[in-house]
Amino acid sequence: MPSRRVPWPLHVATVVTWLGVGFPALAVLLGNPAALSDPRWPLRAVLYFAWLGSCLGATWGEVRWDDRRRLAWLVVQLVCSLGLVWTAPRSSAVILLFPVLGEAAFLLSSRRAVLLGVAQTAALAAIAGVALPAVEAVVTVVCVVGGEIFALGAGSLAAGERRAREEAARVNAELQATQGLLAQSVRESERVRISRDLHDTLGHHLTALSVNLEVASHLTEGKAAEHVTQAHAIAKRLLADVREVVSAMHESGAVDLGAALALLVSGVPQPAIHLAVPAELRLRDAALVHAVFRCVQEIVTNTVRHAQARNLWIEIRREPGGIAVEARDDGRGAPAYRPGQGLTGMGERLQELGGSLVVASHPGRGFEVRALLPLAEASS
Repeated sequence: MPSRRVPWPLHVATVVTWLGVGFPALAVLLGNPAALSDPRWPLRAVLYFAWLGSCLGATWGEVRWDDRRRLAWLVVQLVCSLGLVWTAPRSSAVILLFPVLGEAAFLLSSRRAVLLGVAQTAALAAIAGVALPAVEAVVTVVCVVGGEIFALGAGSLAAGERRAREEAARVNAELQATQGLLAQSVRESERVRISRDLHDTLGHHLTALSVNLEVASHLTEGKAAEHVTQAHAIAKRLLADVREVVSAMHESGAVDLGAALALLVSGVPQPAIHLAVPAELRLRDAALVHAVFRCVQEIVTNTVRHAQARNLWIEIRREPGGIAVEARDDGRGAPAYRPGQGLTGMGERLQELGGSLVVASHPGRGFEVRALLPLAEASS
């Protein structure tokens, strides 16, 4: 899954909760300084500040699912919460358990977040069962479970909304890129059609006119011959101009694939996509352009949805006899790679054009894709 930032309201709520737990303890110490002689107070202070530090370590900046470093901080935060409850079972420290599950929605899949909540509740029940009377322990656990469900639900909704917004931005960029590519293709097709019409109709008639005027110049004399010669020269110049226009229209009739791909990747916030397309690369074959575009689109989609990568490198270059598309990411890879519908369709599309597709997965080191398409026509 893509990485994302934890919404700032969650950070604010977390800090407010942390302060809300600390103020009563501070009031107790100010009202009774002798309480500091209890050896549990230094431990509580360490756990209290460690809780906030681990919270920031788990959620600050870009986060993604199953990030081991982030998960380690989340575990430390959970241990600090339970430690505070254990040293002061009747205190408000129990509410520090709620932000842990709110954060878990951004760091874990829904199933794992629920399992964390179950484990957290079981640990709380064990502490309460030992430190509190039975009725009070049951009431405490039930109330905490309600708060945990609310916190996990709120975190899941926020994470889901963020993912939906990122997916919408990515799909919108894909649509805009596809629209731009289609518009380019339509313009180039129309330009080619006009150039062919000029060549086949106007060029043909001017050629016939020039031939007839040349014949007429040999059959006339005097002033008439001079005018025929001038008309012949004008016809030849017109024919040359038409040919130049047709040639220029053919030379400019190439699709700017790089611009379309740049627009495609611009809507993907994570992973960071490093796109390399030679500025001089221009393709006239509409089928080839479409295949390269769809190939890159499928690579980006798969990386966003499955790779859990921070970076994706895509390079498109011209090689002897073809166009190569190479991509790699720094995601989790897969020990046993099996192509899905997207990659299968991509391979079939490339084979129809005489191309090839090679995919390699390296567990823990990412994914690699190399596509090669035969190049029939290209110009710079």
